[in-house]
Amino acid sequence: HVLLAALQNVDRTTLGFLEEFIRQHRQGRFQDFSQALLNELLPQVIRQTVGRQDYFGALVLVEKYRDHLVALGTGSELLLDLGSALRSLGLLDKAADVYFFMLDAYRGEAGEEPFYAPLLEVLSAKEDHRLVIEYADRYLEHFPKGEQVQPVLSHKLRALMAQKDYPAAAKILTTTELKRTPELDLLAGTVFWEVADMDRTAEFLARVLADPAVRADHPQHLLRWAEAEFKRKRFDAALPLYRELEGVAGLADQARYRQGQILLALGRRGEALKLFTDLAEK
Repeated sequence: HVLLAALQNVDRTTLGFLEEFIRQHRQGRFQDFSQALLNELLPQVIRQTVGRQDYFGALVLVEKYRDHLVALGTGSELLLDLGSALRSLGLLDKAADVYFFMLDAYRGEAGEEPFYAPLLEVLSAKEDHRLVIEYADRYLEHFPKGEQVQPVLSHKLRALMAQKDYPAAAKILTTTELKRTPELDLLAGTVFWEVADMDRTAEFLARVLADPAVRADHPQHLLRWAEAEFKRKRFDAALPLYRELEGVAGLADQARYRQGQILLALGRRGEALKLFTDLAEK
């Protein structure tokens, strides 16, 4: 009767009936059939629960039946959808729980790979930088050639920067093959500035700030590029950058002072004196 009811009415109660039936009839002739039926109905019930937007109910099912889901090997997309739904509602702790449950259930098997990138997104949003680094390292150890290496490295880089561990962040930039993007170049410019690597600071910022749109939106990075060139004594490269910054509120005085220093170094004392005089009279 239990098995017939399960076939006719698929819901959370059905799962409970099936579990109880399996426990009571471990040696019975319907054992294999009832276990197969539970495995077949479980994803359906979770989908129904998510479809009703009962995300907490779905989370309870995931926690309770996670070993079944791993054994089925068909639950990843469903569970990623559940985690995404929880994230979209701002329920970051609950979304993280979905991913933690499944990572714990897979225990290092290949099926755990899809859960790392969304977990790191959630942990980053929660600003839990320690766990971001921990799970990024775990992924890189288990899947050094995995499909999620790029986003994992990116999350780890940002977490290290948030913790002001710039030497470790610089190591990622110099020893891995992170895909070059304007955002990455801006981050790299900051990292290499903080570790006093002026050559790489200038290299990354020169590349990204060659785009006028990016340049206009990031005057602080333009100043950092100018400062890197100044510290490298590449005065001909630094001077036009400082001149460009004269029109930026909050940076103009520093830019004009640096211009004066450069002009003095180049032997243009008259021009330097005029700049310093103008600054003193402001």
